[in-house]
This record gives sequence, C-alpha cells and structure tokens, in this order.
Amino acid sequence: MKAICPATLDVLLKALLYKSPNAPSTSEGQQEVTHVKELVLKCIVGMVHVIHSCSPDQVRDFKFILDDILFALHYQIIYYVKSN
Repeated sequence: MKAICPATLDVLLKALLYKSPNAPSTSEGQQEVTHVKELVLKCIVGMVHVIHSCSPDQVRDFKFILDDILFALHYQIIYYVKSN
C-alpha cells in the first residue's frame, strides 16, 4: 500500500504517455515499446485493484489518486484515438 502514492502514479503515467523522438522504427522495437506500455497499464490496473480492496477510510485517503488515474486513462484514450 505504501508504494501507491502520487509520485508512483506520476512515474507510471509519464512512462505510459512518453513519446520518444528516437522511437524504434523496426517492428521489433515497436513491439518492445508496446510491451512496456502494456506492463505499465497492468501496474495501474493493479493499483486500482489494491485501492478498491482497501477499507473505506483508506480509500478516502486515495480518492485523489483514483481521480488522477481515471483522468489520465481518459486522456490516454482520447490521445490514442486522435493519433490513429
């Protein structure tokens, strides 16, 4: 539970949204980037599951993190749709 904090979420979201100017142009390189982003999403989903299973007092403390996660995922979906 201690690992779930705004700083952790910030790092995960930056990794998820990061677009490298030197992105790999090969199919294999793009698959690696996709794999990393899938792992980041799994971490975020895991965070949501942990927060969801907490007591009401603990959840109240992490409500702002859940709000940030939902906002970021919404932004990521819109960004993905517009870029494809």
